[in-house]
Amino acid sequence: MNVILTGAGGGLGQPLIKELLSICDRFYFTCVYRDRRPSEAPLEGYGRYALKRCDLTDPKQVVSALRDNTEEIPYAIINLAGQSFGAMSWKADSTDVGNLFESNVQSAMNVCKAFIPGMRNRGIGGRIINVSSVVAHIGSAGASAYAATKGALEAYTRTLALELAPANITANCIALGYMEAGMIDQVPEAYAGEIKSRTPMKRFGKVDELAALISYLLSRESEFMTGQTLHLNGGLYLG
Repeated sequence: MNVILTGAGGGLGQPLIKELLSICDRFYFTCVYRDRRPSEAPLEGYGRYALKRCDLTDPKQVVSALRDNTEEIPYAIINLAGQSFGAMSWKADSTDVGNLFESNVQSAMNVCKAFIPGMRNRGIGGRIINVSSVVAHIGSAGASAYAATKGALEAYTRTLALELAPANITANCIALGYMEAGMIDQVPEAYAGEIKSRTPMKRFGKVDELAALISYLLSRESEFMTGQTLHLNGGLYLG
């Protein structure tokens, strides 16, 4: 069965592909990137993936470059694609904020809109997994727009869960804490150390831990879980 994974070219997406391929034997992954093509060298020997380039903020391109050129209707969609920028709320440029919402919210909506009809009509159920952030729950100075986009993504996911439950398609969010790969690379070293010290487990999350949670959500054992936000943050948020 096919899985659409967006954000495959990012700092978290690239190692995540390898981890998922190593533990998800039942699935073929269509890995979608925008600008940075994932290195294929670490994936040698797996063979159950394809790389596709697409600007997910453009709904026409999602249909023409992604949906119409994907051989199999996906069983699951994993929306990992996203970006961040830092600015205090009263200084944030409106263009930057608009781009952030396009990247973090509209792109996920475009992918879901393109594939959900086929997933519903096929009649075997499915999974939608949207990746959110702990910042939507604890806040962070300079990240008001980013937090707002992730809060919106979680609200969207809950509504998807209601709409798609009759088709046995679940929709859940994973709210990530600070991981050892991905956006943490943009954080100054001193601030990264402060974040780690504030995290009860005193470390960042590991890619294989995220992969294991995604694997569970893809499994038959998660069929009764939908509309939830699962927190993977080392205790940084205790909701």
